[in-house]
Amino acid sequence: MTYNSLAFLNEDTLILPNIRDNAVELCSFTQKPAWTPAPVSLPGDSGIVMLETSTDCLLPTNKTLKLPATREGMSILRMACRGEPNPFASGSIPQQVENGPFFRPVPESSIVIFNLLVGNVSHRSISFVVNRESLLRLLEGDDLVGDDDLDGGDEPTPAELEENPFLTSPSYAVTDNRIVPWSRWGTRAVRWFMTDDIPTRWITTSCGYRWATIAEELPSSIYIRDFNPWRIKQAKAKLGDRKTYETKRTIVTVARPGSPTLEEQSIFEDPVSSDLEYLEVKTKKKYHYSSVFVDENWILGIVVGICVIRELTAAEKILQLDVHWQDIMAVDIYSLCEGTGAQSAGPTR
Repeated sequence: MTYNSLAFLNEDTLILPNIRDNAVELCSFTQKPAWTPAPVSLPGDSGIVMLETSTDCLLPTNKTLKLPATREGMSILRMACRGEPNPFASGSIPQQVENGPFFRPVPESSIVIFNLLVGNVSHRSISFVVNRESLLRLLEGDDLVGDDDLDGGDEPTPAELEENPFLTSPSYAVTDNRIVPWSRWGTRAVRWFMTDDIPTRWITTSCGYRWATIAEELPSSIYIRDFNPWRIKQAKAKLGDRKTYETKRTIVTVARPGSPTLEEQSIFEDPVSSDLEYLEVKTKKKYHYSSVFVDENWILGIVVGICVIRELTAAEKILQLDVHWQDIMAVDIYSLCEGTGAQSAGPTR
C-alpha cells in the first residue's frame, strides 16, 4: 500500500504521505472539485454517502518532498498525517465574533503532524511536525534553503558511476524541480520526535500551532508544544540564558534549532537534525489520562477502560473526562509575555 492517510493543505491541495517512496506528496486538483452524490448503494450502510467528482478533475502530484533515507533493513510501515483545523473553502470563512475562542487558530498557519511506524523485526514510533506555511511555500516553488546552505548533495555510488560516469559533473545532472530532496526542505521546516511512549492513535491532539501529548507510562505530565513563532520569541526573551522557566503549575522550555530530538540514530542512514523551534509547557502535576485532546479553548483529558458487550465483544469506554482551561494552557503560556494581557499573543494562534 502506497497511501493510507491524507490531509488538506488548502481547499484544493491534498497532503499525501507516500510510504513506498518515503516521501510526502502535495497534490492539487486540476480544477476545483464539485462533489456530487455517487450512484452507489452499500448494503447495510444506509448512513454512508459516496461522493464523486468530474472525470476532468485530476489530482497530479505538484511536489514530492523526500524524507531522510532509512537504514538498510529499516522501512516505513505506516505513515499518517493530521492537522486541525482544516482549511476553509474561499467564501466560507466564518465571521469573527465577539468573545470568540481563547486561541483562534488560522488553518493556513497551523501545524501538520505525521505519525510514522518504522522498523523491521522490531517497530519504533516516530513523528514529525511541519507548519502548513512551509508546505505552501514549497508548493509555490520556494526552497527553504539557499544554495550556500547545501553541501553539494549525495555523492553517486560506484554502481551508479559505472552505469553513468557523467553523474560526477553537475553540468550533466538532470533534475526534476517537482522532487525536493530532504536537504532542501526538511531540516529547516521539520521537528522530529520519538513517540514510542506517546499514544498516537487518537485524533484532535493538535489545534492551530499547539500539540498536546501525554506519556503512556502513567502518571504523566501533560505537554503542550506550541510552534507559534510569536510566542516562541516572547518565551526566549523571558528565558534569557536559562534553559527553563517555572511557574506555579508548569515548567516552560524552548527547543532551539539543532537541539536533539531523535534519541538514537538507528532509523536513518545519516544523522537527522531539526531546526524548527517550539515552546513546551509541561505540567508539574501528573495525571492518569489515556490521552489528551486540544481545541481553541480547552484541553480534554480522558480515561479509557475496557467493557465487555454481551460477553463476546470487548470495547473501549470513556470512564472519565476532565476539562482544563487556564490552569494549564492559557495563564502559564501568556505569563511569559511581560506586561501584556492574554489576548495580546499575536494575530495567529
